Amino acid sequence: MPEESKKDEGVAEFKKRAVAKIRTIKSVNKEEDVRVSLIGSVVDIDDKSLFFTLDDGTNKVSVLLNNDSQIKALKLGQIVRVIGIVMGFDNGFELRGEIIQDFTGLNAEYYNKFLELAKI
Repeated sequence: MPEESKKDEGVAEFKKRAVAKIRTIKSVNKEEDVRVSLIGSVVDIDDKSLFFTLDDGTNKVSVLLNNDSQIKALKLGQIVRVIGIVMGFDNGFELRGEIIQDFTGLNAEYYNKFLELAKI
């Protein structure tokens, strides 16, 4: 058996996820961006449909979550980072949240300066 075949035998193949690009909500391009990382404030929570609204100061976006535990961990006014899949529609986009991280305590002034310097 060739050496290459032995090496790959019994090894599962995994698809690599797209890199989550750091964006502001306003800068998300629904045609080009696949996964994005957004930081903002939770301004609305819908427990029944597992949606919440994120506001980063440039715009707002609806974020769909996978389960109850993710939505129950959120509080109005909380600063979070959302990494998720962009779901484009005719009149905009929504985000399918994969990872939600508490960013309470984030220095907004420094973060905004970073976005400015990175030209995001």
